[in-house]
Amino acid sequence: MRTRTVVVAATLAVLAVLVAAPAALAARTTVRVEGAAARILSATAVYEQGGTYEDSEGDTYTTTEATPFGALALALHRAGLPWDFGVASFGVFVNGIAGQAMAPDYSNWWEFTVNGFSPPVGIAGLPSVGGDRYVFFQNSDAGYPPHGGKLLGVRVDHRGLTPGLPVTITVVGDDLAKANSQADATRFDTTAIETPAHFQPVEGATLHVGSRVYALTGSSITISDLPRATLAVWAEKAMDATWVYARSSRKLIDVAPAPAITRLAVTPHVFRRGHELRIAFTLSKAARVRVTVRSAPGVILFTKVVDCRAGGAQRVSWSGSTKRLTGNHLRVEVTARDGWGRSAAAHARVPVVR
Repeated sequence: MRTRTVVVAATLAVLAVLVAAPAALAARTTVRVEGAAARILSATAVYEQGGTYEDSEGDTYTTTEATPFGALALALHRAGLPWDFGVASFGVFVNGIAGQAMAPDYSNWWEFTVNGFSPPVGIAGLPSVGGDRYVFFQNSDAGYPPHGGKLLGVRVDHRGLTPGLPVTITVVGDDLAKANSQADATRFDTTAIETPAHFQPVEGATLHVGSRVYALTGSSITISDLPRATLAVWAEKAMDATWVYARSSRKLIDVAPAPAITRLAVTPHVFRRGHELRIAFTLSKAARVRVTVRSAPGVILFTKVVDCRAGGAQRVSWSGSTKRLTGNHLRVEVTARDGWGRSAAAHARVPVVR
């Protein structure tokens, strides 16, 4: 059996930092905990630089720098979740989290990944790097498949949907024996790399889209009847004869109308160099708006970007000062894009008087 960094046992009290951390750089990392039956802790950001930590059973352990151990301790403390740890010849491991414990016969245990890779280091022996993403997940099945573990993910072809627009969601798996980047491959001294673009589809997962649950036979599904709402999408799958699967993180998609631009009006109705041009329009919802004035294709006289925090009447003005005036008319273009990437455009033509 390969060495693992593992979990938490039952009846843990809230963990606390007992001693001020040594003077060291704090690392901002995120911690997510997935139990066998349900998510225990959503991705939680922490700043950690080492210190002395106590688990719910009163055991303490000190680290001199930021580590996954300290990050887990702080994240669980913030969430008010009990946990406990142990120390063996190979280092610190997790016995239990939130009452879900490692079985004495190893029929279940807790595993640890960093940036989609299972490092051959204990949770207290790995220095954290800012931006690290830690996932602790519970394998609740006896035995261990030959290929190891996969961290599930969901791919969505677009996250900002208009009502009735179909969306395709694909479940993929990140092989935890392979680093996700060259930087992590160098860090963990491995030549095995699998970048996110090359994660393989996973068939037979259970896909959650908001309150809906889909039992997939393949690896993807196309849905065109989602309600207007912001929906969480995530996947899970029981261990099979080949892999242990860790539950995916939640990815949000949004179903709502795209922004609309109406009542575009430009005054005065003809343009004279050096005279102010006023551009008014109505926006249906909050969006990032770009107003551009051109005198010919590719010749931009004026552009302005405005973050409109609400819909309603909007106004932008231009001084009319330019030395690049060509042609006999101006084209005024207004584009709007909401926070989910849905967009709209409108334009107007303004004659030029010389």
